[in-house]
Amino acid sequence: MIKSDTIVAAATAHGHAGIAVVRISGNKALDLARKIFGSVNKNACPVLKHGRVFPGAIYWKGQLVDRVLGTVFKAPRSYTGEDTFEISCHGNPLVVEKVLRCAIESGARPANPGEFTRRAFLNNKMDLVQAEAVAHLIHADSDQAYRIALDHLQGTLSQRYTLLKEKLTSLLCGIEAAIDFPEEEVPLFNPASGKKELAFIKGIISAMIASYQTGKKIAQGVRVAIIGPPNAGKSSLFNALCEKERVIVHEHPGTTRDTVEETITIEGMKITLIDTAGIWKSSNPVEARGIARAKDAAKRADLSLVVFDAGKPCAKNEAGLFSAISTSERIVVCNKADLKHVRTCHGLLVSAKTGQGITRLKKMIMSRIVARTSDGAQEILVSERQRDILTAMAAHIDSCMSLAKNQGGEELYAFELRQALNLLGRITGDVSDDDILNTIFNTFCIGK
Repeated sequence: MIKSDTIVAAATAHGHAGIAVVRISGNKALDLARKIFGSVNKNACPVLKHGRVFPGAIYWKGQLVDRVLGTVFKAPRSYTGEDTFEISCHGNPLVVEKVLRCAIESGARPANPGEFTRRAFLNNKMDLVQAEAVAHLIHADSDQAYRIALDHLQGTLSQRYTLLKEKLTSLLCGIEAAIDFPEEEVPLFNPASGKKELAFIKGIISAMIASYQTGKKIAQGVRVAIIGPPNAGKSSLFNALCEKERVIVHEHPGTTRDTVEETITIEGMKITLIDTAGIWKSSNPVEARGIARAKDAAKRADLSLVVFDAGKPCAKNEAGLFSAISTSERIVVCNKADLKHVRTCHGLLVSAKTGQGITRLKKMIMSRIVARTSDGAQEILVSERQRDILTAMAAHIDSCMSLAKNQGGEELYAFELRQALNLLGRITGDVSDDDILNTIFNTFCIGK
């Protein structure tokens, strides 16, 4: 276990609540607990046994601070791998501050952002991939993001990296044996014999890199702009997708002058819908500004819904008029399917008024923005850091494959494999330095 000073922080969010938790961790955490924790009737602190929850109170300089519950975790059976004492006090920020002050004046140091999880990593309670998953789980704001983070915390992604390490190590051992013991009865290593293994390794890496775009959308959410000519029912469609009257709707063209955003969830994914002004040639300077913002929203969106009025005749090159505006994926939607006379539409026919086609539209949105994977959420990367390192690893594997193809030197082959393994270690934390750890753990909240 890593010996360290004793730290303290609130483990729950700031604000008023029924309960707040203050966490103390370090080699003197239990000694510190004995100074400030005791029974309600001011008796001495009980014997602090692992895994026990003790009703009691926090005292400072003979004065009652709060009635609390104290939970004991002895090393290494704690989140950090160190002795840990958790105080469940009343969830008033004033009370929490007083409990923190008691711990600090008794010898604890205020924890840095992510320091509890950093200690868990340093004490081998989790690898660096799982530590990153803790942050992703805390910040997940959709069901899909939550499930991926939880899978990664459980070690599913780490298992994938372990497989890569085993394959790379096996290849490296073979070639280094041939280099180090040329006179022994070790079969001479032929780089060409490792082609299948290299192809397998490259396949895993490539799939993980490709999954990042989906992972990024799941973690950060996607932006869907609703664009089209005036009075096509864009705002009505916006309200239908939001399942509430979020924006004003009127039959008079040009009601919407500015972009309006609303966050919804479809199949567990966070989606930001953007309602926009109708796009047409206008001489009105105010309306022109709204049109410019609509075009900008379409260009920055991950997906655009190009909406037309199904009750009006098809304009020449109708959908093509918006292809230059929206650089993202597009779904052509013909609204107002509830009208008596509906033209032939080259798009999805819906009615924002009656709800016809809305469920199908949601499914189409999901099919366009999320690349489904066949073997589960554990294959999806959400860490840009991991994606970048895997990209560098892929370059070294490509070099190995080139050497194998051209019967290149064994020393160069081994060098490229060692470089790939070193990079893999930076992902999992087997190879780490303070700069890497600071970058990762500084994104955490204080109490984690």
